[in-house]
Amino acid sequence: MATVLITSTSNYIKSVPDTSDESIIAMYRRLGTLDAVSLHDGRKGTYVELEFTDGMTWDFDMNNIRGAAASVNGVTPLDNEVLANALASLMV
Repeated sequence: MATVLITSTSNYIKSVPDTSDESIIAMYRRLGTLDAVSLHDGRKGTYVELEFTDGMTWDFDMNNIRGAAASVNGVTPLDNEVLANALASLMV
């Protein structure tokens, strides 16, 4: 499962990828390359999708279906809607 740490005092977003990506220990993206934050409603509930300017996407779910954990500015969001709003506020 993925873990994402995002801070507005940093230039980077760090993600620890899914265990199926065995060769990748951690992935960093420039915060400035974050193009869109979407809150989706899927079969198993909501999830947050991050889209980057190069077309890469990362999906996260505070319910542990798509991601293990996320923190923004050191705070763990209560749910996916709060996570999406927190990430969107970093883009402004």
